[in-house]
Amino acid sequence: MDNEWVWQGFFGPMPAAAAAWSAVQIGAAVGVLVPPSGPLAVDTGGVMGMFAVQTRPVAPMGLPAGMFEANPAMVGRLVGA
Repeated sequence: MDNEWVWQGFFGPMPAAAAAWSAVQIGAAVGVLVPPSGPLAVDTGGVMGMFAVQTRPVAPMGLPAGMFEANPAMVGRLVGA
C-alpha cells in the first residue's frame, strides 16, 4: 500500500493555479506534476487553470489556497490512469 500512487487534481482562477503549481515540491509525497510546464487553462479565455499531482493515498496534498479539488476519477481519466 505504501508504494501506491493516486491522482489529485486542482482547479481555480489562473493566478491561484499558477501559484499553487509553482509551490508543488516533487519528492516522496508528490511523484508527478501534470502538466510539467505550468497549469493548463480549462476554458477558452484562460481564466481557470488546473493541474494534477500523483500523491500517496496516506498523504494527500492539501487544498491550495483559492483552488477547488477535482473529482479523482475524472482526474485519472484525463491523465490516462
